[in-house]
Amino acid sequence: MEDEWFGTEWCDFRFRVSGCKHATMWKTFYIVHSIIALPLFCLGLYLIYKKIYQRLWKQGLGIFDVIDGAVKPRATEGFIFPATIHIFGRFIYTTLIAADVFKSNAVKEFFHDWPWIALWHAGVYFTIGIIYATPKSYVTGSKRSGDVSIISRSRLPSPRLLNFLLFVYLLVPTITLPLFALLDGIARDNGNYELAATYNEIHYVLWGLYTILLGMLAIYFGLKLLLILRSNVEAVASADGGVNNEFRRAIMMLIVSLGGTFCMEVSYGAVLFFYGILRVKILSLLPAAIFFGFNWIFASALMTYPIFITATYNLIVNKQESRARSSNNLSASLQGQQAGQRSSTRSGTVKSNNKPVVNQNSTAVLLTPLSNSQLAPHSNSQLALERGDSFWREGERGSQVLR
Repeated sequence: MEDEWFGTEWCDFRFRVSGCKHATMWKTFYIVHSIIALPLFCLGLYLIYKKIYQRLWKQGLGIFDVIDGAVKPRATEGFIFPATIHIFGRFIYTTLIAADVFKSNAVKEFFHDWPWIALWHAGVYFTIGIIYATPKSYVTGSKRSGDVSIISRSRLPSPRLLNFLLFVYLLVPTITLPLFALLDGIARDNGNYELAATYNEIHYVLWGLYTILLGMLAIYFGLKLLLILRSNVEAVASADGGVNNEFRRAIMMLIVSLGGTFCMEVSYGAVLFFYGILRVKILSLLPAAIFFGFNWIFASALMTYPIFITATYNLIVNKQESRARSSNNLSASLQGQQAGQRSSTRSGTVKSNNKPVVNQNSTAVLLTPLSNSQLAPHSNSQLALERGDSFWREGERGSQVLR
């Protein structure tokens, strides 16, 4: 017997919003999503160009570092690239669904699922990246405030275990989720609605479990890293004795990224899980359908916007501050050279028979110690070590991930 909730007379906010009950409302949701997704996609392209192409690929670097067999994703860049692909895929899907282009349910399922797989990869790269960014040992206490410094240690998974988690978290969902989605669509195309309902339930229960497990992992290690960074803000001081602003912005980037990914993974995971087991009840109650549908359609875009905006703001401000430092350093260097030349002229000139004679043994060599602000841009860990603070005890962990 045909499952009426797979029939054409009932809207399903996931894939059918035309020619059904409340179609106008759901189609409006989809159109609004397409409108807000387009500028977000453009912002993602800008970040890919600035943070990944210019800062990594042009320097011979990549989103992943492979060191001693350990695959280490960079948390921010590892999130931005697949998240941008996700937004583009969702823009295509919501636009085509609103236009009622798809006729095959299997094709609908394919176009619906692959953007979410891209976002899943973004969450995995970010989560594993912040685990690698967490130092095994760090200093607590502030030298500036006179507190006693204590070396503390973090309990972290081994690189081998992290490799295992990375590949399991990537491969298992990437294989199982599109498989059950396609089986669901094929069964509906063939009119086997009972089998389609079974595949649909398995599909979204798995989605819910996967995302909730990843969210728990992200929030545990993300909060661990955040507490370590916040307790050591004063250890990373700028040249004038203040707290390094770039480091503060890196902490803010972590807070925004962690909050956004956690909300997407846990809240959206719960929506997926309950949709899988309570689909008919949810669709039969309009308030429940609106609540679940709104989260389903808008959650990823609304949570990605603050992450992309914060990353863009950090890029612009860091570049402005870098230019200001370069200008100040150049001005100071020129002034120092001029002062050195005047000093050399005075000391190297002697009077002989009322004629000025230049002392040939005199050479004007200007030696100016480099301050921390004059050094080339370094990672937060290198800055801390150069300033005499053993904030990071391992140079390879956390050196590039949160920049």
